[in-house]
Amino acid sequence: MPAISNWHLRSAVDGMFRQVLWLLVALFLFLTVGTYLSFGVLTAIGQRRRGAGKLVSVGAVVFFPVYWVVWYAHDTWPSERRATR
Repeated sequence: MPAISNWHLRSAVDGMFRQVLWLLVALFLFLTVGTYLSFGVLTAIGQRRRGAGKLVSVGAVVFFPVYWVVWYAHDTWPSERRATR
């Protein structure tokens, strides 16, 4: 009988491990997607404040890293150029 008892214990531990693993995966995905969407929404709000249309703002949610690079290039590179005079 001890072998049957040990088997049930191992089965219970494996079941708990699977539940904890799924919980960690779900938490990781929730945090990752939530962070991505929150930055995307902030980027869309910034695009609207810069005068972009609704379609461009929706694109900012999906492609916010690209929009950040474009904003950085637009805001900093012209100030680093020297006057040609």
